[in-house]
Amino acid sequence: LDELLAVALRRVNANDLAGARPLLAEFAAGIARHLRAENDLLAPRLPAAADRLTRFPLPRRSIL
Repeated sequence: LDELLAVALRRVNANDLAGARPLLAEFAAGIARHLRAENDLLAPRLPAAADRLTRFPLPRRSIL
């Protein structure tokens, strides 16, 4: 994900917005998967966080 964002930002800086758009969409999807994995796998193992996740779960929708 780091490299994907770096390439996308280089394209933005080069004013290649059309080339950056699909990379940024892929980055957004990847970071959303990463956050869901953290939310689903790691956070429930933390006692204080488990209660907060029950009350305030992450949305399951596209961010783009």
